[in-house]
Amino acid sequence: MGKRENSTTPKPDLALYMKQRTFLIEVNTEEGSSIGTGFFINDQGLAITNWHVLPAGAEKFSTAYLYKENPDDSKIYTDKKRRIKNILWTEDTNGMDISIFSVELEQGESVPYFELASQRAAVGIDCATFGNPLGFTASYSAGHISAFREEERSNRKVMMMQYEMSTNGGNSGGPVCDKNGQIIAVHEQGVKDAQGLNFGIDILQIRRILDGLEFNYGGR
Repeated sequence: MGKRENSTTPKPDLALYMKQRTFLIEVNTEEGSSIGTGFFINDQGLAITNWHVLPAGAEKFSTAYLYKENPDDSKIYTDKKRRIKNILWTEDTNGMDISIFSVELEQGESVPYFELASQRAAVGIDCATFGNPLGFTASYSAGHISAFREEERSNRKVMMMQYEMSTNGGNSGGPVCDKNGQIIAVHEQGVKDAQGLNFGIDILQIRRILDGLEFNYGGR
């Protein structure tokens, strides 16, 4: 991987930092089309999103659109279109609701990537996400952590981070960061008809999966 950044320093422009490492996922099947968000965790195209955005077998119908680095340009361009190559690990909503996958980059291309936090974030700290709410691409939203809650799912117990911020459909699978730009959760869902109530999958569980697979990722 590329040179490791100092991950304990607040990012002066967190929105731009997140934009450079996040992308739109578009899935087109005979049943219709859907969008979500993904983000890079190493410079070779290793990435994370939700299973409900990118389930097993969906890579053949899916495309990643990287954003332009211009902070004032939120449009999607065909020259930033990349193929989703392989889904490397996935677990459905009965478990982790996570897909780990690779994006096929152009020859010689490397991408900026996030580091994953190695400690659980504290309740009350500021956090932010980046994604594509209701198709409004490359959108930043900020808030704070409200609580951590262990959720009993049919396949496993999942530690969820609760946070208050504005999100919508299309944010699913996006990064949730602290002020230093470290990933502290993967956004899973906002609660419909509840103002600013959101849940993401705590990143420490995902680190354990990545370590078990012996993948190289930012913050390992």
